[in-house]
Amino acid sequence: MEWLAHNPIADMHGPAFLFFYAVVIGLTLGACWLASRRLDWTDSMPLPVIPSSPDPHEIAYLRGGENEVARSVIFALLQRGLLQIRQQGNDFLVERAADTVGHKTLKPIERHALDWFAGPQTTTQIFRQGGLSSHLTSFCGAYEQHLGREHLLKTPETSRGARLILQCGALLIFGLGAYKTLVAFSRGRFNVLFLVILGAVGLFFLFKICRLPRLSRRGRAYLERLHLAFDRLKYATLTPPSPRPTVEGEAAAQSAYAFDPTLPLIVGLFGVGALAGTPYDFYQQPFRRAALSNGGDSGSSSSTGCGSSCGSSSDSASSGSDSSSGGSDSSGSSCSSGSSCSGGSSCGGGCGGCGS
Repeated sequence: MEWLAHNPIADMHGPAFLFFYAVVIGLTLGACWLASRRLDWTDSMPLPVIPSSPDPHEIAYLRGGENEVARSVIFALLQRGLLQIRQQGNDFLVERAADTVGHKTLKPIERHALDWFAGPQTTTQIFRQGGLSSHLTSFCGAYEQHLGREHLLKTPETSRGARLILQCGALLIFGLGAYKTLVAFSRGRFNVLFLVILGAVGLFFLFKICRLPRLSRRGRAYLERLHLAFDRLKYATLTPPSPRPTVEGEAAAQSAYAFDPTLPLIVGLFGVGALAGTPYDFYQQPFRRAALSNGGDSGSSSSTGCGSSCGSSSDSASSGSDSSSGGSDSSGSSCSSGSSCSGGSSCGGGCGGCGS
């Protein structure tokens, strides 16, 4: 086993090994990036035909996940006059209207959501864990299956492939760094700070590279095609020559505007943020404040500016950052501060303790 303690890598001096380690990390990141991007082959497929009567709630799920579906459904019920919003202190209260005539014509997901509002709910409660989004999970599951069959979402096979690539890259980066650290410790050298920082930075970027977006390439292209197809409809519908109502006058405003089937489609496609500055602005204000009070939504796509501005994500998606990524980020900042000391004697000692 003598070769484990004495070989070209084990006997490599500190600065030379750091350069070698950085090259290995760079090549690993490049290879993992290429391999993970090759997992998504859907860009070679023709885009689906835009339906004549698209489902706004399914489009909302494609764009931002379950929370966007909840926003889309609530807006459709508000437009039909089945729900109403009123301000209560610093929050907004969503409750069933006194007159619910016409609820039999609702879609099943809308009827299910209306039943959830048996009692008044604040907008903060609606988007908390266990709120309306969780109540609509079965419908969102059907959307996911349909969109998955169309190859518009990231598939389980793609996720498994990305995890395998991540594991292989992490094993190489961590394994090489850990091996050199153990060699340094066995020779009584403990100034391996730069080695640890370099490995942490490499792992941080590896996690970023292997974290694939929620939508496939075909899904992102299809969503962009929908935006282009209905962009004119958005501006034509949302600019009536009427004064903008306020939240305080929402009862009068809701009775003043008849149900327009194009409005739920616009909200599903562009998000409630598309209503800002329009006569329907009072619809998006409560959702924006609820998103701020809940710290934003997780799992929402960031592909649409209108959706993200009103409290969606990010896809990310889209979805928050992984806790491991957050920890690695702090290591990355340490690396930046460490590199600023290059040229000092203490910095040279830190590099030279990698087992030379």
